Amino acid sequence: VAVSVAMGMTVFGCGGGGSGSDDGEPTVGTLAIVNTRAGDEANIAVIDYASGDTYTDLLSVGGACDMTQYGDLVYIVDKTYDRIVKFDPVTRSMVSEMSMPAGCGPNSIVFASATKAYVTASDLDENDVANIYIIDPETMTLTGSIDISAYADDDGDPDQYQAMIKGERLYVTLRRSSGRSLTDHSSLVVIDTTTDTVVDELILQTNGVSGMAQDALGGQTGGEDTCSGEIYVHVGGSMTIADDGAIEAVDATALTSSVVDTEVTYGGTITTWVFDSNTTGWAIAGLSADKGGEGFDLLRFDLDANTYTPVSTFQNQIYSYCLDYTDDGLLLVGDKDENTYGVRVYDSENDYA
Repeated sequence: VAVSVAMGMTVFGCGGGGSGSDDGEPTVGTLAIVNTRAGDEANIAVIDYASGDTYTDLLSVGGACDMTQYGDLVYIVDKTYDRIVKFDPVTRSMVSEMSMPAGCGPNSIVFASATKAYVTASDLDENDVANIYIIDPETMTLTGSIDISAYADDDGDPDQYQAMIKGERLYVTLRRSSGRSLTDHSSLVVIDTTTDTVVDELILQTNGVSGMAQDALGGQTGGEDTCSGEIYVHVGGSMTIADDGAIEAVDATALTSSVVDTEVTYGGTITTWVFDSNTTGWAIAGLSADKGGEGFDLLRFDLDANTYTPVSTFQNQIYSYCLDYTDDGLLLVGDKDENTYGVRVYDSENDYA
């Protein structure tokens, strides 16, 4: 087994990020699906975080993948290979896969129903069009697309990343950068999911949403398919600057946003976060140690109280995105250190033992 490090994860049959619409059977309730990478090689692994059993190198993927649970299966968005993989964590095997338009770089998937899901695309397709794609996840077929090219900056690419559904609207983050340089603003494009048409663009107060940061949109708990409360967005700005980002709250009626807190308060760029209520959860935040910062902390946050409490400082390393939780209070965190690589399991109800 090649040396590998935890890059991303979804907990199967429990709480955590993504669209867990089914809590699963008790026999599979302690499984997590992990994306691992060593050098240029990336693979999907399954772990049983109760027994410690691991099953590695189950499926070769192109790199860091978005993974979302829906029903009894996990959908893996493989950006490098322009594909969506339907994966069964119990049998530890691929169920089916579908190809996306060449070169579109699919980034994330959100589910409106068992037969309708939206796939964001981080790049233009082969016809130089910026589309949000609509698929039928049951049949794994492409059923439509929504052109959002009008919301790009001068390079023609709006740089879309994460998405979330609230009510009958889909919200998609647009970084709107040219290469590594930020342009005039970042935003959310808002889609009516009943007509699959653009409602408006919500311009964020802070520039630089998404990019290398993951799951920028928050507020949706692991047990929800769509967000029932307020939507939050973490804007990282530059990953190597510890004070240029912010957390913003979205007003879904007025289509505006307001700053809740800044990186000065919570200690630098958020790489990823998960919510266990509409306003509380955990985040990995900080400034990469190899860029002169203090490394990353694992934080417990409360957006109502504006508190960000470090619960572990082992993340003193570059860019860890591996984070999820279970319904009974366990927190699973990826450790990328080559000497201790793996998934740490903390008990949040027992002082993070």
